[in-house]
Amino acid sequence: MAEEFLNSMQFGGNHADFRIHTGGAGEKPKDAFRIPINTFGIGFIRSPPTQFVPGYHTESLERAQLSLNFGKQEMFFKAKFDDDDVPVLLCSSKLCDIEKVICNNDQRSGDFKHVTLTVTFSRPPQIKADWKFLYPRDEPLPPGVHLRRATEDDWNLAIPKDEHCFQPLSPVPSGDRQYARMKFGHWKTFQFTAVLDKRTRDSVLHTLDRLRTLERGEEARTTVDFDQAVYLSLTSPSTINSIAEFLRREYEEHPNSFECQYLFLGLISHGILLPHVDSVANLKHFVHFSYNAPRVLRTLFRLEYLGENQMEQQVKSAEAVHVTQAGHSTNDAGFPTDLPSDRIFMRRVHVTPTRVLLFPATIETSNRVIRRWKEFQDNFLRVSFGDEDGKLRVNMLLQRSDDDNPRTGVLARIRIALEEGIQIGPRRYVFLAAGESQLKEHSCWMIYEEPDRGFTADIVRENMGDFGHIRVVAKYASRMGLCFSATRKVCDISLITDIEDIRHDGYNYTDGVGNCSAELADLCAKALGNATATPSAVQIRMGGYKGVLSVHPHLVSTQVSVRPSMRKFASDSIELGVMKISTHSHAHLNRQAISLLSHLGVPDEVFVRMMTIQIENIKNIERHIHRLDDSKHEARKLYKSSELPILQMLKAGFAREHLLRNVLKCIECQLLQDLKYRARIQVNDGAFLMGIADEFSVLKPGEIYCAIHPPGGKRRVITGQCTIFRNPCLHPGDIQLATAVDHDMFSPQFWQGRQPTNVVVFSTQPGERNLPNKLSGGDLDGDFFTVLWDPELQIEDLEEPMDYTPVDPIEIPEEQDSVDVEDICEFFVEFMKSDVLGLVSHIHEAKSDELDPSHPYCLELAQLASNAVDFTKTGVPVKIPLHLQNNIAPDFQREDGYISPKVLGQLFRLIEPPPEYSPISGSQHIDLRLRILKVPALYLQDAGKAKHAYDIELEGLMRRHSMCEAELWAGVSISGDRKKRRERDSAVRGPVKEAMEALRRTYRNHARRFVKAQPGDEDMKKWAIAAYQVTHEVERTAQYVNIHNESRRGSTPGSMYSDEGLHEEQDAEVPRRQLISFPWVWAIELCHAVTDDIIKEEEEEDDAALLQGQVEDV
Repeated sequence: MAEEFLNSMQFGGNHADFRIHTGGAGEKPKDAFRIPINTFGIGFIRSPPTQFVPGYHTESLERAQLSLNFGKQEMFFKAKFDDDDVPVLLCSSKLCDIEKVICNNDQRSGDFKHVTLTVTFSRPPQIKADWKFLYPRDEPLPPGVHLRRATEDDWNLAIPKDEHCFQPLSPVPSGDRQYARMKFGHWKTFQFTAVLDKRTRDSVLHTLDRLRTLERGEEARTTVDFDQAVYLSLTSPSTINSIAEFLRREYEEHPNSFECQYLFLGLISHGILLPHVDSVANLKHFVHFSYNAPRVLRTLFRLEYLGENQMEQQVKSAEAVHVTQAGHSTNDAGFPTDLPSDRIFMRRVHVTPTRVLLFPATIETSNRVIRRWKEFQDNFLRVSFGDEDGKLRVNMLLQRSDDDNPRTGVLARIRIALEEGIQIGPRRYVFLAAGESQLKEHSCWMIYEEPDRGFTADIVRENMGDFGHIRVVAKYASRMGLCFSATRKVCDISLITDIEDIRHDGYNYTDGVGNCSAELADLCAKALGNATATPSAVQIRMGGYKGVLSVHPHLVSTQVSVRPSMRKFASDSIELGVMKISTHSHAHLNRQAISLLSHLGVPDEVFVRMMTIQIENIKNIERHIHRLDDSKHEARKLYKSSELPILQMLKAGFAREHLLRNVLKCIECQLLQDLKYRARIQVNDGAFLMGIADEFSVLKPGEIYCAIHPPGGKRRVITGQCTIFRNPCLHPGDIQLATAVDHDMFSPQFWQGRQPTNVVVFSTQPGERNLPNKLSGGDLDGDFFTVLWDPELQIEDLEEPMDYTPVDPIEIPEEQDSVDVEDICEFFVEFMKSDVLGLVSHIHEAKSDELDPSHPYCLELAQLASNAVDFTKTGVPVKIPLHLQNNIAPDFQREDGYISPKVLGQLFRLIEPPPEYSPISGSQHIDLRLRILKVPALYLQDAGKAKHAYDIELEGLMRRHSMCEAELWAGVSISGDRKKRRERDSAVRGPVKEAMEALRRTYRNHARRFVKAQPGDEDMKKWAIAAYQVTHEVERTAQYVNIHNESRRGSTPGSMYSDEGLHEEQDAEVPRRQLISFPWVWAIELCHAVTDDIIKEEEEEDDAALLQGQVEDV
């Protein structure tokens, strides 16, 4: 789109093209306006007084234009500079990233006005540079394609055009990077001047008004002229470079020296704190030199911007949070020490084309490497790479530009980070490892080395195990990454027995599966926090072993039997770590499975009927809420993952509470989104189960043993014909039929009551080919399989499965002794460059709809997808041939696509309009039963103080994860951007869930300590009622909470993170709406409070009087 925009631009004169046009069906949306630009500046807003400070300013523009397009929800700026050494610049930003637009009228020139637009973005726009300028080519470029994603180095005259800067990346530009002309990562305010006639000016302002971010300069009193001395002092390289030195000097003697420096630099990297020594010094002045400093600084990450006039109040507010939390045990870095033994606090850095973003440490599940080097836990760093708005999108142009010159551009920036490291204050972090899961997430592990203490990257890698025999770089990296799998330690295993794999005709029927005792499986379940579970299989990591251990009736105590296929490398470690246990999960269909099932003979009407019923159930979730405990209800899993005890609250009569209703609306929205955009249909007569092998070879080829035990139900052995598949499934042969049978060998007597349950057992008898391998090339090292015994979902046609033998891997040259770190780093970049699995699957989905899953094009794409999956082990990249690149798409993939008549199109159109979260509006409901109860003023005071602190911490989570209050409590992500759903869902299951649990635990502990300190009072219900009253009663909120809340004014934009944005007529001085979830940290206590007999009696006496306003407030 950007290239098309550039090529279509007409330059010259003061001509402005203004039009508002949304575009008809199939028609590309046109620009709402496009105006010529005379001058351009990039910098930041400084206050008080409100002043734009440009770091770069030029009036030497040959051709420049600014445009806005509502159809594509983007703003574009393109400039050609007079300076021949500066490449053409194109910036594009999503409209939702525009925080503020300030308009000033400067001078009159006849019928024209000099108009200044100052635009502030919440994050840097995407920038592109002229490829032809960056490296002249002998061969011509394709017509219209000459821009590639760029970094700040592309506009840095201190760095030659064909070289990269061999210096570590850092959150504040240092070394040669401090001379970059335009520091896009730190300067997020752009200023444009244009000469416009009155009609065009008014039309532009009318268009910008639609963004609800426009301020008139006359009203805002924003200074657009700048003081040259201020400009030079704030933007000179020597000033910027002195920040790190200032922090090092100031915190040299501090007990939390590095943590404080890290957090200061993190605030700068996010644009919360200006990149200037004066701003840093001012904040340092207010943040007391104490053990509390790191915790106070972490709290400030909730802000969008920390102005000079806000610092003192914001710091006092942050300190109040930690006064409320006084009594918590913390370590030197200010982290709580009462974490479970398998959890850690881990710092995270995200590298984008323009920024090095430092995030405060969050709670994560640990891994074997960090447990082994526990005393150096603070030295580990998780680093991810992406674009400003998420995952880095690698296209053919970026690949080609990197092939031509790997020393410049976005991928070169990643190489620099891997090869040169990341400098954060006094520490230089270096690359450690990146395994298969990290590669898929575009992330890696780095460490800060301390050679004097025997802690270096080489020593840590050597301690992991012996990888010397592996000559395939991809496999080497993958094997090393196994040590970083998130696991919970179970115990050390001293008795390990080797048993042989079962092989027939070149196929391994026990690939990745061994055995353990029932006792050890129970210990694994307990380690995962499920002490009552009795799993039949567990997914583990143990030294150099990877795979599944299935319960064997002949093993006792902590005995383990492993097979050669489980051994990936040699290791001295005997620690057993568990990742998952076998459990019952309902089967779900998705677009891939539905497309293939339809192709193989299942009528389309079956899927339409199933989805229609589920849509009805979901839309009536509030009316049939009692069914949520039914294991077959679509919403059961989501309601179980909510932070609210939904059923208990409903039974206690809290159905009208806004938080509960909004949580239910979030759950409803996510379920409907999953149905519309993923066709995620639940199948009640089916299950999603971990696969294991028949150790006694009693099952015949094509037979399976499948027994399920749903929560709250009875154990049931499935018999008869079943459709079975494994995701992803693209080839028609990926879906097969199997016969589920019962057998005497699976009797309770033989298995001592622990016969296989909630697993699918596959035959190990000789056959044409083992069934798991037929199913998308599956094995038994942790793969899950979908088993369907629903009669309507049995396929009519069977097709031959695809051959999933991987391609020959790429090995290091014979003259090279072994794989080295440089090889791994380069493979990391090559993986990001060639990570096309998602693209191949997307094209296959479209081609299957346009053609047929059995069409040669679709079969070729299925093979490419298999090769892409194996890329992390073979190192062989996948290239998509030109004839397979898709030009048309169905409506369920693209808004302007053709109307698909096939099953996926029919299902997609069942849900209209597209599901969106719409929170409950209007005044808050106040439960009269809780309002009438008398609570001592001491409780109300403490609850008010605690609510203020809680709200600040919750705002931080809301901002960090771009989620509203109801989403956090519902445990779901309903982002409008479906491309980001996977990473957001992952965050909800991991860091978000951990953070919410920690937040609830913190404030419950605080309340418990307060109550215990009151003479003769140990009932938490009184404190819970106080929390409810200071949250929901206006007078009590004003008296006990708002006195602390002045610092929260505007701290988080309501339109982005609140459940309910500010009304259109409200002005910027109105505080954001109050958060309402605080009292529900004690939801169980509140439920007990209103069901107490005494309370019921009080309610009968006082309810009527309260409604008439005759009951005095406490």
